Amino acid sequence: MYFVCCIEDNDGDYTSSTKTEIYQCALCHVTYRRKNSYYLHVRYFCGKEPKFLCPIANCNYKGKLKQQVKQHLVGLHKLAKIQMNNMEIKKLD
Repeated sequence: MYFVCCIEDNDGDYTSSTKTEIYQCALCHVTYRRKNSYYLHVRYFCGKEPKFLCPIANCNYKGKLKQQVKQHLVGLHKLAKIQMNNMEIKKLD
């Protein structure tokens, strides 16, 4: 679902050059200016449970994208990229 939002310019006119498409999620009502960002939100984030698990023992972190788990490993566990290449990030079914 998306709607077109016209913005009034300085002259009080609504011209096509000021027309902006806004994409809004029907579930959570978050809005996006780019169609691609909207589709990514709907496909991977909105209403979805995290699928990817942190491979470190006793860590319960889960991410919706594999990249989020990689960032978690670097940021929290202080792993280097070389160490991450040897780890398998598992996806929940």
